[in-house]
Amino acid sequence: MDSGLEDEDEVEVDDDFASIYHRVKRVRRVMAGAIEAGDLPAKDVEANPPSSNPYPLSRQVFNLEKREQEAQDKCKFLEKEYQELAVTVERLTTARDEERSDNEARCKSLEAANAASLEQLKEEKDKLEDLCIKNESLAADLAAASEEKTFLTEMLEEKTHESYVFRCALAVVFKLTPSIRERITFRDLLRDVLLHYYNKRQKERQNQENQNQHQESQGQEQNDTTMDSEPPPQQEQQQDSSPWTSDAAESDVGSKDLRLRRKRPWAARAKRSSGDTDDDMPLIDVLKKRPKKSKTMSSSHGETSSVA
Repeated sequence: MDSGLEDEDEVEVDDDFASIYHRVKRVRRVMAGAIEAGDLPAKDVEANPPSSNPYPLSRQVFNLEKREQEAQDKCKFLEKEYQELAVTVERLTTARDEERSDNEARCKSLEAANAASLEQLKEEKDKLEDLCIKNESLAADLAAASEEKTFLTEMLEEKTHESYVFRCALAVVFKLTPSIRERITFRDLLRDVLLHYYNKRQKERQNQENQNQHQESQGQEQNDTTMDSEPPPQQEQQQDSSPWTSDAAESDVGSKDLRLRRKRPWAARAKRSSGDTDDDMPLIDVLKKRPKKSKTMSSSHGETSSVA
């Protein structure tokens, strides 16, 4: 559009120059013809009739000289204007060429910028689509996370209540379990079992000895001679029972020594544990302490029942 306007301006300027140039040439031709012919135009003849002017030829010469001078002045003025217009046209042409080159360079830069803007707009549209897809996925993840959080909150409340109930139940159960003083160890259980079997064996031997003595008293009445030659079986039984009695005595002494040895540690533990109750202790310490005791009690009761 700018180039079209510049072309129209150039055409108008050229038309003005051509009209001025033709007018100057026409004036020069008219002046030359009038000077050569020596005639006046029709309007001068009508304005100055021959009857009124006694010197028509001199008047015509004067008028022609005057017109020539005016025509020369006008021609000089027109030539000056022509030169000014030519300079102006040249300057405008130079400015037009410069502006055209500038406009072409600007157009190229604008086209490049437009292409870059279109490419960037396309990239931004792609990014916008990706962000929309990501936003939808994040919204779905957020909804799922909120549901999971709600579920975990409800579960936490339920587990908190269950842990409170379990803690109360554990406290009740642990308070009803035997204390440290009532705890039965495996060593005491073995000792009690050995003593039980030892006493049972002693009773069996005592009964056997009584039966043997009764049989011997009956046989002594019948066989007096055999009683003198053979040693009584009671001595053999006493000899046989002497190792058991010595073992029993040794076990009694050993059990007493064990009791004396373990009396002080158990007393110290009882004093230390009597000051600390289950209510004052943390739950983790109670859980560490109580299951051992319950396991020991269950194992000891199971062994006692199996022995019985």
